[in-house]
Amino acid sequence: MIWAINGKLARSERPGYPSRYVEKDVVLSKIESWKSHGIRSVICLMTSDELLYYADDGDLLDLYQASELAAHVIPVENHKEHPLDEDEMAAVWTAYQAIEKPVLIHCSAGKDRTGAAVELILEKENHF
Repeated sequence: MIWAINGKLARSERPGYPSRYVEKDVVLSKIESWKSHGIRSVICLMTSDELLYYADDGDLLDLYQASELAAHVIPVENHKEHPLDEDEMAAVWTAYQAIEKPVLIHCSAGKDRTGAAVELILEKENHF
């Protein structure tokens, strides 16, 4: 986990990255690590196919909510020329404004989609 705005916005890879078969204890360990840093909410930029990496041991979003993390999913395809289109950027900004801080944003690797979302928020929050 890396802070983009200290105490307000963080970024990370998804729990269990790069595995495509992630066990519940791996997710719970990652959640506890995030929560130990004060994270209260998660914006997840993964597609429904990526969320299936967690299907054997329950739903990733259910695990977030059961751990008292507010979770908001914005399905964003990976490996696009531009990681986020205008509608996805608007959805990220709307979600970020609406949920309790500190917020952690992740996609799968925590690079392209997450990076674009963090950059958008930093621009909107005048941190550039």
